[in-house]
Amino acid sequence: MIALPLVVITIWGVLWCGILSMDGMESVRDAVADLEGLITPLLVPVSFLLVFRLGRAAVRFWDARSSTGKIVEMCRVIISTAAVGCATIEDGTELLNDFARYLCAYPIAVKNFLRPSARKGWGKDAKDMKRRFELGQLLSDSEAEAVLNTSDVNLGTIVILNKLRQLAWMAATAKDTQGGSDASLDLGPRDMLYRQLNE
Repeated sequence: MIALPLVVITIWGVLWCGILSMDGMESVRDAVADLEGLITPLLVPVSFLLVFRLGRAAVRFWDARSSTGKIVEMCRVIISTAAVGCATIEDGTELLNDFARYLCAYPIAVKNFLRPSARKGWGKDAKDMKRRFELGQLLSDSEAEAVLNTSDVNLGTIVILNKLRQLAWMAATAKDTQGGSDASLDLGPRDMLYRQLNE
């Protein structure tokens, strides 16, 4: 994508160097030398602007990497809280498995949300197949369909967060196997799970 402009600029520079180095081109060389006073004042601000833009791009890159790491860290913290919270409730293992599946799918949905909707050389079918392949066995076909094909805006992250909130609410209000009491009255890990997910 950038190779063609670079090749054209290189050929353009070599061509002018060849023309100016030929015998009998002294008048052209003198005319170009007179223009150098006009070009130099433009080069300084353009150089500063390019350096500033490169610096901003580097900052955005590292900010994006740290944000991705933060998402993974928060997923680990939330799943460990869910494991503790679901340990003492009826059907806790199944609830924990559902929670873990959707929590693992969340970073993938975020990545898909950040990708451009149209990609050069990719048809809609190829894009959908790649996104479905990334989810793998985490979600069933119907669950993946709900996450991946929400709309052109790609609201898969919201679908997953809604499902996680639903599962956290189910864990927070589930019956305790050790005493049969309503877990919503207990300010334990299950309530913390719902609070962590919403913060």
